Amino acid sequence: MTINSRITLAIKKFFKKFGKIIFIVLFIWLIVFFINLYLLKKPEELIATNTYNPDTPIIDYGGKVPNKDKEEVNETLESFLNYCKTKDYENAFNMLSDNCKNYLYNNNIEDFKKYVDAVYTEYNNYSYTQNYSNKDDVYIYDVTTLNSDILATGTTGGYDTYKDRISIITENGVKKIANQGYIKNINISKEIEDDYMRIKVISKDCNYDQVTYNLEITNKTDNTIVIADNKANQEITLNLEGEYLNVENVMTLSGVIKPGQTVNIILVFNKFFDSNREESQINFNYIRVMQDYDSNMSLDEQREKANRIYSLNIELQ
Repeated sequence: MTINSRITLAIKKFFKKFGKIIFIVLFIWLIVFFINLYLLKKPEELIATNTYNPDTPIIDYGGKVPNKDKEEVNETLESFLNYCKTKDYENAFNMLSDNCKNYLYNNNIEDFKKYVDAVYTEYNNYSYTQNYSNKDDVYIYDVTTLNSDILATGTTGGYDTYKDRISIITENGVKKIANQGYIKNINISKEIEDDYMRIKVISKDCNYDQVTYNLEITNKTDNTIVIADNKANQEITLNLEGEYLNVENVMTLSGVIKPGQTVNIILVFNKFFDSNREESQINFNYIRVMQDYDSNMSLDEQREKANRIYSLNIELQ
C-alpha cells in the first residue's frame, strides 16, 4: 500500500470515529459566531439617566453647598416657594432678609404682594431650582417658575416662565431669602477728606450682577465741585485689582455739588457678586473745582475756568 493510500485511509478512519463530534463543535461555533456578529451590529440601547443635582453649582469655582448646610438651605428655599405659591404673603415676607425687605420692598408687605401676585399665578404648577453659584456663605439659586394651564391645554408649548435668582444668606444665625437678584447690604464706613471735600463710603448693596455704593459727599468750599457730569471719559471708576469699571448711572448721578452742600450719591457698577476680582478702589478721576459752573459748559470751557482739576482714590480694602 502506498503512502498516499495509507494517509487517505487514516483520515477516513479519523472522521468515521470523530466526525459527529467535529460536526457538533463546528455547528456550535458557527451559532456563537453569528450571535456575536449580530450583537456587534445591533444599535446600543440608550438608557435614560438623571444627572440633575440641584446642589451642584453651574459656576463651580465657589464649590458645592456644604453637606452641613444643604438640608437647611433646601428647606428654606422650598418653604419660601410654597408660601408664595399658596399666597401666604406674611410667612413668605418674614422669610426675607431685612436688607432685602428694605432694598426691594421698602419694608412694605403690600409691595411684596405685588411681586408674588405677578409671578405666582393661578396656573402656577412647577418651580425648577438649580444652585448657580456660592460665595462667602451665600448660596445663589436660579429658580424657574412655570405659569401655564398645562392640564387644560395638554401641551407644554407656549407656556410662560419667570426666572428669578434667589439667594439664601445667614442673618443672625438664621437662613433668610433675598430674591430678584438682590443679595445683601455690607457696611463699609470708609472716609476720606481733603481741602475741598469730605467723602464717606457708607455701605454697598450687592446684586448678583451689580454693586451699588452709597456715599455721602460734602463740599467744603465756596466753589462748585464737579465729580461727574458726563462730559469727560471715565469720570468715576471702580478698580477691580487692575480692571476698571465705569460707573453705570452717570446720567442720573448727582455729580455737581454746590458750595457747602452735602449730598448722598449712589454709584452703580456692573460687577458680578461671585467674581474672583475684589474691589480695591473707587476712583474719582476728573474732579473740577469751579468758581462759575454752567451745565451747558463744554469740557474745554470747564478746563479753562476751573480753579483746580485733580483726582482722588478711595481705598476699599
